[in-house]
Amino acid sequence: MLRFRSNLLLLLLASALALATVSVSASELCQFTQGKIATFQEAHDCFQSVPFNESVRAQTIDTLRKVMQLYVFLDIANKSPAPQLPVSVDILSELDRISRQFYANDFQFQDDLRTQYLRFFDAHTQYYGPVCYSNLQLAQPLGPIAYVENGEIVFDISNYFQSDLVEYFKTAHGYDVTQFAGARILSIEQSSPLAYFKAYAQSDVGIAKDPITRLHITQTMPQPTPDVPARQVMASYWQIRTHRNPFPSSSFVSYELLLKNGSSTTVHIPWVARVLKSYANRDAFLADYWAAGSSSRRSAAQLRTPVSALLGSGVEEKMTPLEDILVVEQNPAERKRDSARFTLLVGSADVSFYLLDDSNTMVMYLNTMAPTNYLDTYETMNKAFKMAEQNNYDQLIIDLTNNGGGNICFGRMLLAYFQGRFSGVPNWGPQDLPLSDLQSLLTETAVQRNVSGTVWSPGFYSLENGQRNPNWNISAIQPGIEHTRGGRRRNYSELLHIRGCGNLGYVLQPAKQYTKDQVVLLSRGFCGSTCALFNNHATLYDQVRTAVFGLNTQPDATQQPTAFPGLQVLDDPDIYAMFQHLGFDTSPQPVNSTDPIPRELPTTASYRMCVREIYGPVNPEQSYPLEYTYMPATKTFAEQASTAN
Repeated sequence: MLRFRSNLLLLLLASALALATVSVSASELCQFTQGKIATFQEAHDCFQSVPFNESVRAQTIDTLRKVMQLYVFLDIANKSPAPQLPVSVDILSELDRISRQFYANDFQFQDDLRTQYLRFFDAHTQYYGPVCYSNLQLAQPLGPIAYVENGEIVFDISNYFQSDLVEYFKTAHGYDVTQFAGARILSIEQSSPLAYFKAYAQSDVGIAKDPITRLHITQTMPQPTPDVPARQVMASYWQIRTHRNPFPSSSFVSYELLLKNGSSTTVHIPWVARVLKSYANRDAFLADYWAAGSSSRRSAAQLRTPVSALLGSGVEEKMTPLEDILVVEQNPAERKRDSARFTLLVGSADVSFYLLDDSNTMVMYLNTMAPTNYLDTYETMNKAFKMAEQNNYDQLIIDLTNNGGGNICFGRMLLAYFQGRFSGVPNWGPQDLPLSDLQSLLTETAVQRNVSGTVWSPGFYSLENGQRNPNWNISAIQPGIEHTRGGRRRNYSELLHIRGCGNLGYVLQPAKQYTKDQVVLLSRGFCGSTCALFNNHATLYDQVRTAVFGLNTQPDATQQPTAFPGLQVLDDPDIYAMFQHLGFDTSPQPVNSTDPIPRELPTTASYRMCVREIYGPVNPEQSYPLEYTYMPATKTFAEQASTAN
């Protein structure tokens, strides 16, 4: 049994355990103040108090079962064709099981759904419980980092701390958690840290199919911005529990640490809950559980937005931003020396350019494919490449670290921007849709009503040869082409392209053109969605080299530089907006087996999924979509202590 070496932490543990025995009356449940920190037990008791509702289950399962007809990877996810990307999910069978399973409360039901969707290892395909649950964000004050040392993966406590948690532990417990900065993690929950985080990455991260990338995401990762190192941190997916992560199984975490001074200690740190919205009582909490009505998750103004605009928007998949970060400097001289290797050339909100100290290599750091201001982004890029031309910066590193994606058309524009003038060869792979009874109803309705602005409208696409497809030409979508995926046969549409997407990039030319041998794309594996498509297509069409920093201990180890490149993701409000655009009623209703349209959920739970897949420049009849194609980086580097923290 682990020994306690800190009297104060023994008191913290005793306090946490004492809370677990307190009987809380119904009137005291779910009382939270936005911006404050609640205890684990307060969050736990509130969540467990929400009763299981059979009608909620029935309506939720009915909607998910119907809408999964549109999920493009429904079949292939049953058995991944790539052994390096192991996935085996029969989601329809899991939904049947959940429809019969006993649940003591609603949170157990919602969490079971979340867990099953995580098994796709795809940030584009998720289920999130009602928003009241996600308004309490469970967190640990100690963030882990991992790197390779002497051929082994080691784990330390990060130098980065969230200021509100630091203040809470000082105020509530008189304890400074920053004293553990830089400590080596010898064990966690009485397991080796490698075994512990691997297990968590396998069961509770989702996000990416590459196991090494999932392990990396469990760790804290600073953004590569040497001019502002204290404010750009992607928190550990284990340390911060967002709407896609599990509620902790116990009220505290036990760490065995080797401190910087050479002494060892065992500490037990409670989980706490960051309150994102105030609730006066359980009734107020439950008000955020139930859906407010038709299209409740999208405002009326948003619903008036043209559906075509929704389709190109995309949603970033980065961790909840943590802007208020306290940094504990372990070696300020080393940090200063490292920062001196970079000189900021020009920057804006979403893209920055640096010059390395070799005076020859320009680094472009792009943290999103959905810039807050497109004009500023392009102006910054044009300035940087003009400087590169004037000063002969002959090497270019495009750093895509922690870029979660964004706008599909911006990704295509960026690719065209670097490629130069249009050569007549498409720079973006062909795509297709899965066919089903629901898809056929949507496509035929789009033709009958002459609606060309939905994913299932023939007029939304151009043919593979680039010719615009008229909305009446239903043959571009159905009867389609038969594929066998995951042991199942299904027809998919003809190969298509999004009409008029990304060609503006050929007009906006950089002052300096780089050849493929002068460019390297860099990431830590978490380059997702449109970022992944930009990376993969630059590799497939232009043979640009890629490099990834990962937790690899073997010289010949491989890792993908990208995650979840599936293509078109739709969140449920966007799906319902398109159904409504076609004239269908989507308001929540009791289960009706004769109604083919998936109805809005009765609660504020939500889901998202990939509805259109993309291929590389090969014959899709003899290959698989990029989501299930293993594409290792040209070069894999082991994460080092200097890069991990």
